[in-house]
Amino acid sequence: MNGIRHALRAVILVGLTAITVNSLAKPEAIAFEAGPVSPSSLGIAQASSISSGTILREINRLRSNPAAYADWLETTRSYYDGAVLSWPRQPRIQTQEGTYALDEAIAILRQTPSLPPLELSDGLTRAADDHVKDLLENNRFSTAGSDGSTSENRIERYGFYEGDFQELLSQDLADPVAIVMGLVVNDGNSTRSYRQALLKADFRYIGIAIRG
Repeated sequence: MNGIRHALRAVILVGLTAITVNSLAKPEAIAFEAGPVSPSSLGIAQASSISSGTILREINRLRSNPAAYADWLETTRSYYDGAVLSWPRQPRIQTQEGTYALDEAIAILRQTPSLPPLELSDGLTRAADDHVKDLLENNRFSTAGSDGSTSENRIERYGFYEGDFQELLSQDLADPVAIVMGLVVNDGNSTRSYRQALLKADFRYIGIAIRG
């Protein structure tokens, strides 16, 4: 990374079956709000308001009604100036695709049915926290740990898992609404793997860690 330190904000793990911790841990159910968020409320969240709960509420807002989220996503077009995305009180982002990726996300979401909410898993959250701590301490931005560990390795430290999962990384943004929007649009990722993970119907559990 040429010595440039980025403000890593979140590591998110979503998967099919929650891992267990001491064979007794149960996922913590998080209430979520499915109502719309007005453009005027964007950017008012400060870093102190970022938590696993606020990010999870945004993800479940997306999953509960993807078509309504698409309508809201359309309102974010005003934050683009060519390929530059400028959220209120957030760092300017030089995107690779500009509004092309935004339009693609909107089209996909309008064809996506409602999905069940995700529940927070303690084990997945611990695995995510290990990784975000490691990335910050070693000035890295990668799915690989500084010790060569994979996301599978980090999950297995806290129990076992079944099925598929995806690890998502976010940096620089300090607003949970902007963070999730960035993952959904997934600018520059030709496979849109982050968006696919957030919209996967059979995913049930999530781990979220925030630092930086």
